[in-house]
Amino acid sequence: MSTTGLPPGTSGAAFSGRVLGPGDPEYDEARAVFNGMVDRFPQLITQPATADDVAAAIRHGIDAGLEIAVRSGGHSRQGNSTTEGGLVIDLRRMNSVSIDPVARLARVGGGATWSEVGRAAQEHGLATTGCRQDQAGVAGPTLSGGSGWLERELGLACDSLVSIDLVTADGQQLTASETEHPDLFWALHGGGGNFGVATALTFRLHPIPAVATTTLLWPWAAYGEVVRTFRGIFDGAPPNALGGAVVAMTDPPGTVVPAELNGGLVTKVLAVHTGSPRELTELIAALLALGPGFVQQAETAPAAIRPSPNGPAGLRSFWRTEYLRSLPDQAIDEYAGWMAQVPDQTVVRMAIAPWGGAVAAGADRWPAPFRQAPWVLAPIARWASPARDDHILGWIGALHNLSGHERMVTGIDPANQARLSAAKSAYDPGNVFHLNQNIPPA
Repeated sequence: MSTTGLPPGTSGAAFSGRVLGPGDPEYDEARAVFNGMVDRFPQLITQPATADDVAAAIRHGIDAGLEIAVRSGGHSRQGNSTTEGGLVIDLRRMNSVSIDPVARLARVGGGATWSEVGRAAQEHGLATTGCRQDQAGVAGPTLSGGSGWLERELGLACDSLVSIDLVTADGQQLTASETEHPDLFWALHGGGGNFGVATALTFRLHPIPAVATTTLLWPWAAYGEVVRTFRGIFDGAPPNALGGAVVAMTDPPGTVVPAELNGGLVTKVLAVHTGSPRELTELIAALLALGPGFVQQAETAPAAIRPSPNGPAGLRSFWRTEYLRSLPDQAIDEYAGWMAQVPDQTVVRMAIAPWGGAVAAGADRWPAPFRQAPWVLAPIARWASPARDDHILGWIGALHNLSGHERMVTGIDPANQARLSAAKSAYDPGNVFHLNQNIPPA
């Protein structure tokens, strides 16, 4: 293991972080990512401690002709945060979080996770949209948009960005904001990791010391009625302060709920409101009237909202997001039929979440696509055995086909696509950063 420099013969730049190769004891742990289906062997894993280290790693990768992957939390489904035989810039050592409670700002290292940001902000009664998977890295989800529990009120995570420190493909260190490199700042609101390595992000925080939450569970047979009732609440244009999701899920035995709801398919609603518990109860009265078998109400810090656990890192996983233009009865019935065929030994969550509110309000300002979608469908399946891959992936593919009638098939607006390509040409003309939802240079 090298701690003082990258391998000789290329840039020769000093490196204050760590460099790992296949012969190092920490290598296997460092190369592992969240999705166990991704099993790649980088030639080098660099773990920078500073932006200068990041610049040195980029120069070395280019000089050595190595494909460069950038890792924050390692939650890319496709494995974009690692590479076979290339160089990984693993930012997890750069995970500092600094809160300015007076200015209501959070300065976040490029390797921090959303749980680290949320905990630091809640100490001051502040919050930002964040991410539903709190162990995910901050940078990746934010640069692609960033969906979380508070999005209907605060917008996507990228909407609270104030500035981003970036190291570009030529090793330049710059700050993008409304006044500095505004073309790049615009592109980073949905353009993902196409333009460089984000070493620090500054977020505007919002005074939300607590949120009211209600968790409701029903037997599986209630799924259709629950989803229709949930849909009716959001079709009725509730305040943007109300969010949440309705979830079809498997639940392993042992969950602290009535015995009849353990061990099989369950219908769940998580409702989140930045107002009072009483207001939340009034807003979801139609759901409570359906007689859930389990009701849990709480008032908690936004960072403490926990989705249903999906299991540890390393399990084989597949997830996707479908953006729906509508949620008709036929689709609800088809989703229920699909979920009822869940393969054995598979942990599944299929969430339907309402958008609108502040999400839609930012559609004309930033390039993040699909923001006009009223509903988002987000299934995740996790399993252990590679022998089950084909069967489970085929089952998941069937859901994608079912949602085709309602799915919004258009992505980034053509005019926005042209602007993104122009920014790519300006900051990464050689497409060094291509392990992402890639935007080719113009």
